[in-house]
Amino acid sequence: MRQSSTSATRQRLTDFLNDPLSQGLLTGALTLIPARNYPTWLRRGLIWAPPIAGGAGAAYLVMNPKMRRKIAAKVAVAQYSPSTPDSLRPPEPPAAFRTKGPSRTAALIAAGTAVGGVFSLATAASFWADEKIDQGLRRINVPFPRAVMGLAAGGVTWWSLKRDQDAAAESKH
Repeated sequence: MRQSSTSATRQRLTDFLNDPLSQGLLTGALTLIPARNYPTWLRRGLIWAPPIAGGAGAAYLVMNPKMRRKIAAKVAVAQYSPSTPDSLRPPEPPAAFRTKGPSRTAALIAAGTAVGGVFSLATAASFWADEKIDQGLRRINVPFPRAVMGLAAGGVTWWSLKRDQDAAAESKH
């Protein structure tokens, strides 16, 4: 009994997260909260966590060859195209997963940290943009600037997800 209710709850959550309208409403509601009002620990965590997690994740993969092989196999299967007549066997894992040595270890950790750094910069830029858009709307005397921002963000989210779902439905037919 418990498993079926967990499955039903998980299915409802999945349906909610895949619904463009609910995502648009959620995005619009969250936009009402200015990033400057987030607790300091949360803002700093959102900015500094990605490079730390990227480096730590890469270090974990370097230290855990079994997990690395498992991920390499999934990457190889994901890149496999069934329309290729050459072979039914997936291609070899990418070179980054096959090679060993201290230079490869350092390169993988640096790459993981760099990818996390890109996410960190994007987060910092979004905090900056949030503040500047809010200030700009206030400067031109837009009433309820956060509500305007929430409506715009929610509308763009809904439109984008709806368009993606329509394109996916067309490609299936």
